[in-house]
Amino acid sequence: MTFAENLKMLRKQAGMSQEQLAEKLGVSRQAVTKWETGVGIPDIENIMAISTLFNISIDDLLSNESGSKKLPETEYLYESVTEYDVDESKRYDMKLGGAKQLVLVGYEGEKIQVRLGSNTFSTLQNDFKVKIDDIRKRIDVDVKRKNGTTEAMAKSEIDIFVQIPVQYVDKIECEAHAERVEIRSIECENIELGVKTTNLILEKFPMRRLGRGQSGLIHRRRTM
Repeated sequence: MTFAENLKMLRKQAGMSQEQLAEKLGVSRQAVTKWETGVGIPDIENIMAISTLFNISIDDLLSNESGSKKLPETEYLYESVTEYDVDESKRYDMKLGGAKQLVLVGYEGEKIQVRLGSNTFSTLQNDFKVKIDDIRKRIDVDVKRKNGTTEAMAKSEIDIFVQIPVQYVDKIECEAHAERVEIRSIECENIELGVKTTNLILEKFPMRRLGRGQSGLIHRRRTM
């Protein structure tokens, strides 16, 4: 089930109206309607409040049935892979731009890897430049479009997969615009996501460490 379906089912099982749920969460009824129709997703504080209210884990609340536990091994007709060795704890500042799908995964390795894949974008390697810079305690990752490639084209034809070595993670900041965003197996207490998405899936993500007033927050920018 999707988050929207889960929320609607849990509310009905509890015998609540949208107005009653909104009152318990301190939000508007319109906000609940948007969540249940998949138009938007709550911020982290409301996700945690919903999890507590209905006594359900955040993983079960957010993850759909098809979520896998590893970075997909899908082979694309066109791919671009960029890697960089990491040997100490770093802050990761990633500006990934537009994509149809973004998957961010922590793994037991020593490289950050950025993989772009598409079955339709034959000029992918020429029209997208992945730049990884190591600046003292920070890794900057930028995915730049070239040759007139638009964000709309990227969002319809490009998937981005990012693997980060979990033993070398200090802080993560990530900006992206994607229809679907998956965050998996990231053990980090200080993470900020500036993502525009209509489908956010978090798996094995330590949200229990993130609370009101702490520096580790998930930000989801609203889409119109």
